[in-house]
Amino acid sequence: MTTLLVDTSILTKWFHSESESQVIEARALSEATRRGGIEARVVDLTLYEMGDLLLRSLHWSGPYVADQLDDLIVICGSVPGECAVLHAPSAAYELQAVPLPRTDA
Repeated sequence: MTTLLVDTSILTKWFHSESESQVIEARALSEATRRGGIEARVVDLTLYEMGDLLLRSLHWSGPYVADQLDDLIVICGSVPGECAVLHAPSAAYELQAVPLPRTDA
């Protein structure tokens, strides 16, 4: 099974599409995760980032944000304690990520 580290910019597109690019691709990733073709992992701060984004930037109601965060937990694991949430500093090492080349040099 392929494991991907998914960041907040991708997760946003799973729940919101207005003024977003690459929504079709992001939602295809979500669907593949739900079908079990891939495993999506998130770093430990992602739930906080998503909650903040949905509440403050998109002005969603608290109960609706809570529902969306619950959906996120379901997508990345069936039980919150089993959710594939990684501690941010070790995430890249655990997934053997290769750093992207810098484009600002």
